Amino acid sequence: MNVRIAGLALGGMAACALLCAPVAGASPEDAFLDVLGDAGVTWPGATPENMVEAGHGVCQDWANGATLEGEIAGLAEYLDPHDAGVLVGAATAAFCPEYESIVNEG
Repeated sequence: MNVRIAGLALGGMAACALLCAPVAGASPEDAFLDVLGDAGVTWPGATPENMVEAGHGVCQDWANGATLEGEIAGLAEYLDPHDAGVLVGAATAAFCPEYESIVNEG
């Protein structure tokens, strides 16, 4: 199980790395959406608005004590594990970098 989570965390760390590179004039929302778009992360009915909402939801989950494994599992209805890892990493980097240690240590 830990090997699987480590693989998922790599997707999240890659998303963090992409977001940590400065994007001139890009808002956190735009940077987040760019990472998801570049990685091909989407789900049925996805819109920019509900994708950003999902990203902010990741931060709320971190604030409530979520684990990386739990966060990935919570997205399983909509995303495969790799895409969930990318979304979690991108959201964390864009909206709540104070929780990056959860993704990086996952």
